[in-house]
Amino acid sequence: MKDSTHEKILEQYFNHELHRSVFKFRFKNQIKDTSIEIVSNLKKVKDLSISDAFANWVVRTDNYTEKDFCNYVLSQKIPNTIVLPKSEFDEIISSKNKIF
Repeated sequence: MKDSTHEKILEQYFNHELHRSVFKFRFKNQIKDTSIEIVSNLKKVKDLSISDAFANWVVRTDNYTEKDFCNYVLSQKIPNTIVLPKSEFDEIISSKNKIF
């Protein structure tokens, strides 16, 4: 299953169907921005932009990690959704490059 998911991710990557999104926000009394970086094939999420989905998630969560946001988007059960932290995406690309 993991291999087929990786193949789907790579196929969409090489077809330029994956999009990188970076979200930065700051909590009250926080000095430095918190940054979340994801890769997805979503331009829209249930008639909302991925940025709107992020804004909805921020007000509903206490867990502010890339993986938590990805899990939130995936919980919306949108067909054929790919969304993962950029660090995981980079690992997939790196492992594919080692094969060649």
